[in-house]
Amino acid sequence: MRKSSQYRGVHWRSDARKWRAYATVNGVPTSLGYFADEMDAACAYGTALGLDGPVLKVKQGYIDETGVGHIPLTKDRWALCDAHWFHYLSKFNWTAKRNKSGRWYAVRSSYAPNQKRVYVYMARVVMGVTDEEVEVDHKNRDATLDNRKSNLRIATSSQNNCNVGVTNRNTSGFKGVHWNKDRNKWRATIGINNKRHSLGYFETREAAAHAYNEAAKQVHGDFAALNPLQHELGDQAA
Repeated sequence: MRKSSQYRGVHWRSDARKWRAYATVNGVPTSLGYFADEMDAACAYGTALGLDGPVLKVKQGYIDETGVGHIPLTKDRWALCDAHWFHYLSKFNWTAKRNKSGRWYAVRSSYAPNQKRVYVYMARVVMGVTDEEVEVDHKNRDATLDNRKSNLRIATSSQNNCNVGVTNRNTSGFKGVHWNKDRNKWRATIGINNKRHSLGYFETREAAAHAYNEAAKQVHGDFAALNPLQHELGDQAA
């Protein structure tokens, strides 16, 4: 029977029939030895980290005074959920997974019927989505670890892609805005049905960002990712 330790940095080695302690010391994964007693292995882990004793694995999280559930993830991150989801979600070990855009998501490992390892996203569990063709979008794209139902919505792939902010390749600081060296002006564009459409050329990038915002509201509706502007500007297209 497989044994699972309640302490961090400790796992059972069936080949040695002992508990093994390991820790990352100065950035290097290091074995701390094998122990007959689980507590001894846990203490070795704590000592390696300069702590007074063993460290229990935190799995259950908590519900705060406002009724929001907090689920612990790896990498010292936390996911949020509604209180009525907390007790179910806290039964599992969740991981903080970062995508190519740098956004974090709460996921856990599972196995498909064909025994292939798959990721289960907490947001999809909350929304009851199992169809791979259906996506779940976080309304607040800067809070992708907030899996309260008020922050989630069903979306198509196209709608989900609309709710994406400025990419790492963007140099203007605004979505849908780039510098056009031929015109020596800022150009605003928007994607519609996988094609880029020009919205005009502008003297300032803020004016171009405003043009993008207005078009995005009409084209993308509630899924529009708008540029943050201190105040909306009038048309200044050249």
